[in-house]
Amino acid sequence: MKKLMFMASLVFLLVALLAACTSAAEPETTEPEATVAAEVAVEEPSSEEQAAEEPMAEAMDGGGTVVMARDSEPLTLNPIGASDNGSIFMIVQIFDTLVETQDAPIPQPALAESWTVSDDSMTWTFNLREGVQFSNGDPVTCEDVQFSIDRFADPEINVSYGGFGSSIESTECVDESTFVIQLNRVEGAFLDYLSTFIPSVIPKAVYEEMGDEAFGEMPIGSGPYMVKEWERGQRLVLERNPYYWKEGSPT
Repeated sequence: MKKLMFMASLVFLLVALLAACTSAAEPETTEPEATVAAEVAVEEPSSEEQAAEEPMAEAMDGGGTVVMARDSEPLTLNPIGASDNGSIFMIVQIFDTLVETQDAPIPQPALAESWTVSDDSMTWTFNLREGVQFSNGDPVTCEDVQFSIDRFADPEINVSYGGFGSSIESTECVDESTFVIQLNRVEGAFLDYLSTFIPSVIPKAVYEEMGDEAFGEMPIGSGPYMVKEWERGQRLVLERNPYYWKEGSPT
């Protein structure tokens, strides 16, 4: 009996050894893990969306139309007399100033291509840029500059921001390209004040012919854009000024 049990155990041991050898010789293979591909679906824009995007793309390339909504419309497009953001935002598109701070923290040349100041900081001499035209094709003259700055300096006209021009004592056109401002005190922020929208240069003859109110509705300036249409409460349409002096602008 014991012999029989010994033989059975021996057979079981041999079978176990054989299974182990087989396992070592032929290792168990497993299927590689499945690779999960995450597909990102890109939704094609609708024809309406494409139509809305095309004008913006064209405008960024230097053409086309940009349509934008604002929460307030201008009250006037007359630089002196404007005190609301709706007006100011559009005025700076239509007019130029002697100096500007649009692309730099300090005043840069604009209608004045250069300037000098006396040792006592009381006399400022501006060399006016040649060949600049208003959007109606008329040249920007020293007389137009003087007319605009005198209005800026007059507290009875510039009632909203009279302090900005209060340091101006007198102005003079030495010749067609030389404009001089004499101050009544040293004004550290003088050039900054000149770069605001208030002393924007306007055509004297056109303003005097149209009058203050009409000029505020359909002004003429030398800035990058000009007024094409203004339907109050609905829309204000600006178009490129074909005579704008900055090469390659507006973009």
